[in-house]
Amino acid sequence: MKALEYIFAVLLAAGILSANAYSQSQTVNSGYVFIDGKYIEPPYKIKAKKDFITINGIKALKLKKPKPKKKLKIPKEFPGYPPDSLKGGKVLDAINPKTGNSYVTDAYTYYYNKYGKEKAKQLIVEYYKKLPGITILETEPHFKIITSNSKIPTYIELGTINEYNKKLKTKRQLRKEFKQKLQIGISDLKESLLDGECLFFNN
Repeated sequence: MKALEYIFAVLLAAGILSANAYSQSQTVNSGYVFIDGKYIEPPYKIKAKKDFITINGIKALKLKKPKPKKKLKIPKEFPGYPPDSLKGGKVLDAINPKTGNSYVTDAYTYYYNKYGKEKAKQLIVEYYKKLPGITILETEPHFKIITSNSKIPTYIELGTINEYNKKLKTKRQLRKEFKQKLQIGISDLKESLLDGECLFFNN
């Protein structure tokens, strides 16, 4: 029955469960609840507390709080090329020690910020041509390459660090989303118990 709890947590965290009847707490008289192997007597008061959903004051389900991601450093100068010792797929993941980003991402961001989108795309193609173990298959309509240590083509999505940083969610946005997930969880637990279901939780 632990699988039921796992599936519920996954769906809840993904925001897939229904979102009707938002509330900070709900009380239900039907259904069956077992927490850590112990039967909990109804009525069931379902409530959110910090990052937990509790039933009759007992922790039933914990949700993982999302942590805000740090903004990536934007390169102020051309990053150069990865070490000569790296080839094929490894060269694509090589990290620029000055920024903590990949060399190829830094290169494209540098080109984009200095020359604009169209020129940057031309320059990054030339950049890839100089990387060992990399063969460019096509640049339009998609940027596709193949590495010396793989027979499967790789599609490259060209994007700048500026664009990545803009998409990062603020702490306020993350708190709001997490609160909504807790409310969704309370609502769906209530519906499950109203349907007479038997719920099992293990902490």
